[in-house]
Amino acid sequence: MFQWKENFQWIFSNLGSSDKVGVNESGIGIFKRQPYKGLAKEILQNVTDAKNPELPDEVPVRAKFELIYVDLEDIPGHERLREVIHKCSEYYSDGDDGEKLRSIRDAADKYFSGDTKVPVLKISDYNTTGLRGVKEETGSNWTGLVRERSATNKSNASSGAFGVGKFAPYNFTSVRTVLYSTKTINDEYAFQGKAILTTFKEDGKNKQNIGLFADKDSENFDAVFDVNDIAPVFRRTETGTDIFVLGFVKEDEDTWVEQSAISVIEYFFYSIYRGKLD
Repeated sequence: MFQWKENFQWIFSNLGSSDKVGVNESGIGIFKRQPYKGLAKEILQNVTDAKNPELPDEVPVRAKFELIYVDLEDIPGHERLREVIHKCSEYYSDGDDGEKLRSIRDAADKYFSGDTKVPVLKISDYNTTGLRGVKEETGSNWTGLVRERSATNKSNASSGAFGVGKFAPYNFTSVRTVLYSTKTINDEYAFQGKAILTTFKEDGKNKQNIGLFADKDSENFDAVFDVNDIAPVFRRTETGTDIFVLGFVKEDEDTWVEQSAISVIEYFFYSIYRGKLD
């Protein structure tokens, strides 16, 4: 059984003078009506933008969507995450927020307790650069996806100008939590979790709605940079990036694969036809 180091924890900063935030995150809501189209379009847009320039032109980028089941012990800080979700549910207990948070709380109770395996949508890319700049504070591929809002850090030649695509996977997590793991062409590793929940109260203080699984002893709440400190199921062995959507929830148990495939074909048929995307 893998044991996460004690300095890596879920961190929710004090709210301070920031606004209190309910359950309806606007970035997630953008993709609510057509979640599969949003997931395929935004993920593959990033993949095609990140082709490894060292590879020949005839080598396509590859993307893989698969449903895996992860041992609860491997889920980083699952007990703390469940505790925070319960506190969010207590803080916003009425109305629409209360109803939605009870659903998230029930999912946390289902997947983050007992002897269970957690359903996870794993999205992987290959023949790409990985998320470069994992130790930068701003302006990198890594920070644009994981650590910054309203910033994409792409050139004008790349798609996804407003950076909302990073929220698309959150429509498929019943516990509003996504994990990111990358190995870059510069042999950098990084692993970090991000939860988008609600404001909650702890020890008499209001807390931010966004939490990171990070190094609590670092000034910038850094990711896990040593590959040996990452649970094997989340380690990236080839250059590229894995996105893990925890507590994967499907609109239709029988057709989610087909819906995803149709969305891929709708937006990326020409790239696939030309041999640019596999």
